[in-house]
Amino acid sequence: MLVNLKIPAILFSSALLLSGCGGGGGGGSSANVAPDTPVLVAADYRTTEYNTQYGLGKINADDIYADGYSGSGVVVGVIDTGVDIDHPDLVGNIATGGYDYVSGDTDASPVSQGAVMSHGTHVAGIIAGMKNSVGMHGVAYSAKILPLRAGDSSGSFASSAIENSIDRAIAKMPR
Repeated sequence: MLVNLKIPAILFSSALLLSGCGGGGGGGSSANVAPDTPVLVAADYRTTEYNTQYGLGKINADDIYADGYSGSGVVVGVIDTGVDIDHPDLVGNIATGGYDYVSGDTDASPVSQGAVMSHGTHVAGIIAGMKNSVGMHGVAYSAKILPLRAGDSSGSFASSAIENSIDRAIAKMPR
């Protein structure tokens, strides 16, 4: 059954974004920092790349980064229209094991399916775009993205593709 679920997919993707922010990357105390290691404060993270991503300032991500959080060790399943796994801001943050439930293969990149841009790539960039002094970076810039393509380029999602994506995401998450 093919259903047009554009709004639920966007909301579901947003929920995944929030889940990717927590945990990972250590945190908090400068008591474990070597005496000769400079302690960074929030202002140290307000780079050009940080400022290019409007939302980072709105959520005060620099305060979280100063506490030692970056998304390191976190895997976020992006169930959407596919993720361009070769995108320069994502290529280093793609987890293995993604799947394309639209085409039925292991290539969840919409680029190889003929789509130039995808909502899923945009969502993945907001979550885990690499901090590499190019363009912008994501809120959890050291997290890994597990790309799961459940929707086609028109925004239509099969309910079975969503269900299978959720099952795969759960099975692939580190324990």
